[in-house]
Amino acid sequence: MLPPVIGLANPYATDLSNTGSSITFRLNEAADDVKIIYNSGATTNDLGPVPSGLFTAFVSISGPYQIVVSKTGSGVISQIGTNVPFGSPRGVAVNVNPTSQYFGRVYVSNGATNANNKGDGIFIRNSDLSDAFNQGNVPRTGGTTNFGSSGNSPYRIKVGHEDSKLYICDFADATGNLYVTDPNVSSNSLQYALKRLTTPPCRSAPTTTTAASRPSRSPARSPPPTSRFLPSTRTTKPTPRQPMSLNSTACGDMM
Repeated sequence: MLPPVIGLANPYATDLSNTGSSITFRLNEAADDVKIIYNSGATTNDLGPVPSGLFTAFVSISGPYQIVVSKTGSGVISQIGTNVPFGSPRGVAVNVNPTSQYFGRVYVSNGATNANNKGDGIFIRNSDLSDAFNQGNVPRTGGTTNFGSSGNSPYRIKVGHEDSKLYICDFADATGNLYVTDPNVSSNSLQYALKRLTTPPCRSAPTTTTAASRPSRSPARSPPPTSRFLPSTRTTKPTPRQPMSLNSTACGDMM
Protein backbone atom coordinates (compact mmCIF):
# COMPACT_ATOMS: atom_id res chain seq x y z
CA MET A 1 0.00 0.00 0.00
CA LEU A 2 1.31 3.41 -0.95
CA PRO A 3 1.69 5.96 1.84
CA PRO A 4 -0.50 9.07 1.69
CA VAL A 5 0.89 12.03 -0.20
CA ILE A 6 1.12 15.29 1.72
CA GLY A 7 0.94 18.50 -0.26
CA LEU A 8 2.72 21.49 1.22
CA ALA A 9 2.17 25.13 0.28
CA ASN A 10 3.92 28.11 1.79
CA PRO A 11 3.58 31.87 1.55
CA TYR A 12 6.80 33.51 0.45
CA ALA A 13 8.29 36.90 -0.36
CA THR A 14 9.53 37.93 -3.81
CA ASP A 15 10.59 41.12 -5.62
CA LEU A 16 12.69 42.32 -2.68
CA SER A 17 14.21 45.79 -2.86
CA ASN A 18 15.91 48.13 -0.40
CA THR A 19 16.03 51.90 -0.85
CA GLY A 20 17.94 52.46 2.39
CA SER A 21 14.88 53.89 4.09
CA SER A 22 12.32 51.22 3.16
CA ILE A 23 12.06 47.53 2.28
CA THR A 24 9.60 46.44 -0.40
CA PHE A 25 8.51 42.88 -1.10
CA ARG A 26 5.61 40.93 -2.59
CA LEU A 27 3.71 38.06 -0.94
CA ASN A 28 2.10 35.36 -3.04
CA GLU A 29 -0.65 35.06 -0.41
CA ALA A 30 -1.64 36.68 2.86
CA ALA A 31 0.60 35.79 5.82
CA ASP A 32 -0.10 35.50 9.53
CA ASP A 33 3.23 37.07 10.35
CA VAL A 34 6.20 38.62 8.55
CA LYS A 35 9.53 39.43 10.14
CA ILE A 36 12.44 41.43 8.74
CA ILE A 37 15.70 40.22 10.27
CA TYR A 38 18.96 42.13 9.85
CA ASN A 39 22.18 43.16 11.62
CA SER A 40 23.43 39.57 11.32
CA GLY A 41 20.29 38.34 13.08
CA ALA A 42 20.60 40.73 16.02
CA THR A 43 17.60 42.89 15.02
CA THR A 44 14.07 41.78 14.14
CA ASN A 45 11.26 43.98 12.91
CA ASP A 46 7.98 42.09 13.36
CA LEU A 47 5.37 43.38 10.90
CA GLY A 48 2.58 41.06 12.02
CA PRO A 49 -0.05 39.97 9.46
CA VAL A 50 0.61 41.19 5.91
CA PRO A 51 -1.79 40.87 2.94
CA SER A 52 -0.84 39.38 -0.40
CA GLY A 53 0.66 41.62 -3.04
CA LEU A 54 3.27 44.36 -2.91
CA PHE A 55 4.09 45.71 0.55
CA THR A 56 6.49 48.42 1.77
CA ALA A 57 7.94 48.56 5.29
CA PHE A 58 9.60 51.82 6.26
CA VAL A 59 12.71 50.64 8.01
CA SER A 60 16.32 51.71 7.45
CA ILE A 61 18.61 48.79 6.74
CA SER A 62 22.12 48.63 5.36
CA GLY A 63 23.58 45.25 4.58
CA PRO A 64 21.98 41.82 4.24
CA TYR A 65 18.49 41.14 5.56
CA GLN A 66 15.89 38.35 5.57
CA ILE A 67 12.13 38.30 5.07
CA VAL A 68 10.63 35.46 7.13
CA VAL A 69 7.01 34.64 6.28
CA SER A 70 4.76 32.29 8.25
CA LYS A 71 1.17 31.12 8.13
CA THR A 72 -0.84 28.40 9.84
CA GLY A 73 -2.68 26.33 7.26
CA SER A 74 -6.12 24.77 7.65
CA GLY A 75 -5.09 21.43 6.18
CA VAL A 76 -7.70 21.83 3.45
CA ILE A 77 -6.86 22.73 -0.14
CA SER A 78 -8.35 26.12 -0.92
CA GLN A 79 -7.97 28.85 -3.51
CA ILE A 80 -5.78 31.74 -2.39
CA GLY A 81 -6.25 34.13 -5.31
CA THR A 82 -8.63 35.23 -8.03
CA ASN A 83 -9.20 33.36 -11.27
CA VAL A 84 -7.12 34.36 -14.29
CA PRO A 85 -8.94 33.06 -17.40
CA PHE A 86 -7.10 31.72 -20.44
CA GLY A 87 -8.93 30.23 -23.39
CA SER A 88 -6.23 27.85 -24.65
CA PRO A 89 -3.57 27.43 -21.96
CA ARG A 90 -0.90 24.96 -23.07
CA GLY A 91 1.63 25.27 -20.26
CA VAL A 92 2.40 26.87 -16.89
CA ALA A 93 5.86 27.39 -15.41
CA VAL A 94 7.13 29.03 -12.22
CA ASN A 95 10.60 30.26 -11.33
CA VAL A 96 11.40 28.29 -8.18
CA ASN A 97 15.02 29.38 -7.72
CA PRO A 98 15.13 31.55 -4.55
CA THR A 99 18.49 33.03 -5.60
CA SER A 100 17.02 34.43 -8.82
CA GLN A 101 15.71 37.98 -8.99
CA TYR A 102 12.74 36.50 -10.88
CA PHE A 103 11.87 34.04 -8.11
CA GLY A 104 8.13 33.35 -7.95
CA ARG A 105 7.34 34.63 -11.44
CA VAL A 106 4.61 32.68 -13.25
CA TYR A 107 4.50 32.09 -17.02
CA VAL A 108 1.50 30.90 -19.05
CA SER A 109 1.59 29.81 -22.70
CA ASN A 110 -1.67 30.50 -24.53
CA GLY A 111 -2.16 28.59 -27.77
CA ALA A 112 -4.96 30.51 -29.47
CA THR A 113 -6.99 33.70 -29.30
CA ASN A 114 -10.59 32.97 -28.35
CA ALA A 115 -13.60 34.35 -26.51
CA ASN A 116 -11.56 35.91 -23.71
CA ASN A 117 -9.45 37.73 -26.32
CA LYS A 118 -6.10 36.78 -24.78
CA GLY A 119 -3.68 36.51 -27.66
CA ASP A 120 -1.47 33.71 -28.92
CA GLY A 121 1.79 33.74 -26.94
CA ILE A 122 3.28 34.09 -23.44
CA PHE A 123 1.75 35.87 -20.44
CA ILE A 124 3.81 36.77 -17.36
CA ARG A 125 2.40 37.05 -13.84
CA ASN A 126 3.89 37.97 -10.50
CA SER A 127 3.83 35.52 -7.60
CA ASP A 128 0.46 36.91 -6.48
CA LEU A 129 -0.80 36.43 -10.09
CA SER A 130 -0.95 40.16 -10.76
CA ASP A 131 -0.07 41.24 -14.30
CA ALA A 132 3.73 41.72 -14.28
CA PHE A 133 3.87 43.95 -17.38
CA ASN A 134 0.26 45.14 -17.68
CA GLN A 135 -0.14 42.93 -20.74
CA GLY A 136 -3.89 42.67 -20.53
CA ASN A 137 -4.83 40.53 -23.53
CA VAL A 138 -1.62 41.20 -25.47
CA PRO A 139 0.86 38.29 -25.38
CA ARG A 140 4.63 38.43 -25.52
CA THR A 141 6.25 36.47 -28.33
CA GLY A 142 9.95 37.25 -28.09
CA GLY A 143 9.77 38.48 -31.68
CA THR A 144 8.63 35.30 -33.43
CA THR A 145 5.58 35.01 -35.68
CA ASN A 146 5.41 31.22 -35.32
CA PHE A 147 2.95 31.31 -32.44
CA GLY A 148 0.09 32.09 -34.79
CA SER A 149 0.63 28.98 -36.92
CA SER A 150 -1.15 26.48 -34.69
CA GLY A 151 -3.13 26.02 -31.49
CA ASN A 152 -0.15 24.00 -30.24
CA SER A 153 2.28 26.88 -30.54
CA PRO A 154 3.40 27.89 -27.97
CA TYR A 155 3.06 24.62 -26.08
CA ARG A 156 4.79 23.37 -22.90
CA ILE A 157 7.15 25.78 -21.14
CA LYS A 158 9.92 25.51 -18.55
CA VAL A 159 12.01 28.00 -16.58
CA GLY A 160 15.74 27.28 -16.55
CA HIS A 161 16.75 26.76 -12.93
CA GLU A 162 20.19 28.31 -13.30
CA ASP A 163 19.70 30.92 -16.03
CA SER A 164 16.03 31.89 -15.31
CA LYS A 165 15.39 31.91 -19.06
CA LEU A 166 12.11 30.65 -20.47
CA TYR A 167 12.22 27.55 -22.67
CA ILE A 168 9.22 27.22 -24.99
CA CYS A 169 8.13 24.11 -26.90
CA ASP A 170 6.51 24.54 -30.30
CA PHE A 171 4.34 21.50 -31.11
CA ALA A 172 3.06 22.75 -34.48
CA ASP A 173 3.73 20.55 -37.52
CA ALA A 174 5.15 23.38 -39.60
CA THR A 175 7.30 25.12 -36.98
CA GLY A 176 7.97 22.50 -34.29
CA ASN A 177 11.09 23.31 -32.27
CA LEU A 178 12.38 24.45 -28.89
CA TYR A 179 12.88 28.17 -28.27
CA VAL A 180 14.51 30.13 -25.47
CA THR A 181 13.93 33.75 -24.42
CA ASP A 182 15.14 36.05 -21.70
CA PRO A 183 13.14 36.06 -18.41
CA ASN A 184 10.98 38.96 -19.64
CA VAL A 185 10.28 37.39 -23.06
CA SER A 186 11.49 40.68 -24.48
CA SER A 187 11.02 41.63 -28.10
CA ASN A 188 13.57 39.92 -30.38
CA SER A 189 14.99 37.87 -27.49
CA LEU A 190 13.69 34.55 -28.85
CA GLN A 191 16.32 32.17 -30.16
CA TYR A 192 16.27 28.58 -31.37
CA ALA A 193 17.47 26.24 -28.63
CA LEU A 194 17.57 23.48 -31.26
CA LYS A 195 19.03 23.93 -34.72
CA ARG A 196 16.45 25.33 -37.09
CA LEU A 197 15.55 23.07 -40.02
CA THR A 198 14.97 24.79 -43.36
CA THR A 199 15.41 21.70 -45.61
CA PRO A 200 14.67 17.99 -45.16
CA PRO A 201 17.29 16.50 -42.83
CA CYS A 202 18.40 13.76 -45.26
CA ARG A 203 18.42 13.26 -49.01
CA SER A 204 19.29 10.25 -51.17
CA ALA A 205 22.48 10.62 -53.17
CA PRO A 206 23.58 7.34 -54.80
CA THR A 207 27.29 7.00 -55.35
CA THR A 208 29.22 4.35 -57.29
CA THR A 209 32.43 2.75 -56.17
CA THR A 210 34.33 0.49 -58.59
CA ALA A 211 36.60 -2.20 -57.25
CA ALA A 212 39.92 -2.53 -59.09
CA SER A 213 40.45 -5.70 -61.13
CA ARG A 214 43.16 -8.08 -60.14
CA PRO A 215 44.21 -11.46 -61.54
CA SER A 216 42.98 -14.58 -59.89
CA ARG A 217 45.46 -16.94 -58.36
CA SER A 218 46.77 -19.82 -60.45
CA PRO A 219 45.63 -23.27 -59.44
CA ALA A 220 47.82 -24.94 -56.90
CA ARG A 221 50.42 -27.23 -58.42
CA SER A 222 49.86 -30.94 -58.22
CA PRO A 223 52.42 -32.99 -56.35
CA PRO A 224 55.20 -34.43 -58.55
CA PRO A 225 54.12 -37.61 -60.34
CA THR A 226 55.76 -40.87 -59.54
CA SER A 227 56.54 -41.37 -63.22
CA ARG A 228 59.83 -40.14 -64.57
CA PHE A 229 57.91 -38.28 -67.26
CA LEU A 230 56.35 -34.90 -66.33
CA PRO A 231 52.90 -34.23 -67.76
CA SER A 232 52.36 -31.27 -70.00
CA THR A 233 51.20 -28.10 -68.23
CA ARG A 234 49.06 -25.18 -69.29
CA THR A 235 48.78 -21.68 -67.95
CA THR A 236 45.39 -20.27 -66.89
CA LYS A 237 44.83 -16.69 -67.96
CA PRO A 238 43.83 -14.35 -65.17
CA THR A 239 40.09 -13.62 -65.09
CA PRO A 240 39.34 -9.97 -64.41
CA ARG A 241 36.68 -9.22 -61.82
CA GLN A 242 33.59 -7.40 -62.86
CA PRO A 243 33.07 -3.84 -61.56
CA MET A 244 31.10 -3.70 -58.31
CA SER A 245 28.61 -0.93 -57.55
CA LEU A 246 27.80 0.25 -54.03
CA ASN A 247 24.79 2.45 -53.41
CA SER A 248 24.90 4.66 -50.33
CA THR A 249 22.63 7.37 -48.94
CA ALA A 250 24.20 10.69 -48.03
CA CYS A 251 22.70 12.64 -45.17
CA GLY A 252 22.20 16.26 -46.14
CA ASP A 253 23.28 19.25 -44.13
CA MET A 254 20.85 20.42 -41.50
CA MET A 255 20.38 24.12 -41.94
